[in-house]
Order: sequence, then structure tokens, then C-alpha cells
Amino acid sequence: MSPLLNHITPNLPFYFYALLLLALAKLFYQWTSNFNFSAELLEADNPAFGVCMAGYLLGSSIALTGAFPTADGAPFLQKLWDMTWGGVLAVVLIRASAWINARLILDRFKLQDELINDRNTGAGLVVAGSFIATGLLLAAALTGQSASLLLALRDTFAYWLAGQLFLVAGARVFYRISHYDLEKSLAQDNNTAAGFSLGGFLIAMGVVLWASIKGAGSNLSAELMTTAGLALASGIVLICCTILTEKLILPRMNLAKEVSIDKNSAAGVVSAAAAIVTAIFIAAAIAPR
Repeated sequence: MSPLLNHITPNLPFYFYALLLLALAKLFYQWTSNFNFSAELLEADNPAFGVCMAGYLLGSSIALTGAFPTADGAPFLQKLWDMTWGGVLAVVLIRASAWINARLILDRFKLQDELINDRNTGAGLVVAGSFIATGLLLAAALTGQSASLLLALRDTFAYWLAGQLFLVAGARVFYRISHYDLEKSLAQDNNTAAGFSLGGFLIAMGVVLWASIKGAGSNLSAELMTTAGLALASGIVLICCTILTEKLILPRMNLAKEVSIDKNSAAGVVSAAAAIVTAIFIAAAIAPR
């Protein structure tokens, strides 16, 4: 049997277990929110809620990859237990991130009204971006090495909290450098292009956080200082290089006008792609191989 098959065969049960944990994540989101999932997805055909839900499922799936067992020769039941606590912690924290980001990133309007009553796809895209970004940082946090379960829980929570603060700060900086009132465009104009732009930037920050946190250990003071330094430096580079990349890709376009006034979703998508591409290159430069 080839080495690839030797690796895949014993890990197949964990693939199916991950699907079960993802179903748990969906149920947990449903239980802890006021959304009527079936009504919005099947009866109202609500694109804003659909985008939000898709981002939640993607972010949860990415987070759960960090809970997969490593090939360390541990007994099957030990691997199953490690994946269980890691998966449940990821489900709880990614749901908590929605509460934080709704109040600190999208704080100028009531998110439920925007998603359900106004069917604001731009707001849905920002929420989806925050879910995916949180999934990336949790996937990295769960790969770290801790001496005990309690330390692992503490470490994962600490890196998640630090990552959330970085996401909020980054979003605030993005508001400042956008050359238009991004919050107004999202809250009052239902601007899908602005949602693509900010949502993509949040995903890009998640990629940077993934690279900064991956493999971090239990020496929190040193690790958090290193992570903060990497994330801050990378965030500054990300903002500068995103602006430069947009100029290279869209040299004749006034991006602020296209997004804020013309509501050009194509421009918003390219802006998001420019940020994510830049973040991928930064991650390749700083992430341990």
C-alpha cells in the first residue's frame, strides 16, 4: 500500500467525525441566534443570510481542520478525544466571534435587521469575511503544542482573543483608509461592493493571523509578543501592499468612487482579491514550513 493510502485509511473516520462536528456547529448557530434558518434560506430566498451562513460554514470547516489529529502514533481514542475538545472549542469560539464583530466592526446598525429585513448582502459579506478570518486563526491556534488539556484550552482562547482584537483594529484602520464612509455605505446604502471590499480585507487579515499564530506554544507572554509583532508588521505591509496591488491591477480606476458611488461589485471583488493575494504572499514569507 502506498504511503498516501497508509495515511488516508486510518484518518477516514476523522473526516466523517468532522462532518458531524460541522453539523453541530450549524445547530449551535441556530440555537443561539434569532434567525429562522429554513424560512430565510428556503422560503425568503434571502441572499444576505445565505452569504452569512456560507461564511459561517466555511469558517467553521477551516477551524475544524486545526482539530484534526496529527500522525503522532497516539491511540485512536486519544485522537478522537483531542479532536472532540478542539472541535467543540472551535464551534463555541467562532460563534462568539460573531457577537464581538457585530458590536465592534458593524456597530452602526442592528445586524439582524440588515440581514433579515433589509436583505443587506454587503453586511452579509462582512460577517462572512469575519467568520472565515476567525476560522483561519482558530485553525492555527489549534495546531500549537501545549503540555496539558487545560493549557491547550487557555492557549487557544488567548490566541483567539488576541486575533479578534487584531481583526477589530484592522477593520477600524480599513475604515480610515477607504477614502469614503464605508460604514455608511454598508449601513444605509446596502452596498454589496463595500461588503466585498471589507469582507475580503478581513479574510486577508485572517490569513496573516494564521501565519503568525501557527505552531505557537504555551509560553504566552513570549508567544503573544512575537505574534503581535508579526501581526502588526504584516498588517501594515498588508495595508500598504493592498493599496499598491490595487493600483497595479486597476490603474485607471478610482476605487473609492467605484465602490461607494457606483456600487461596482466587480471592483469590490477585485479589491478583496488584491488583499487576499497580498496576505497569501505575506503568509508564505513568515509561516513555518
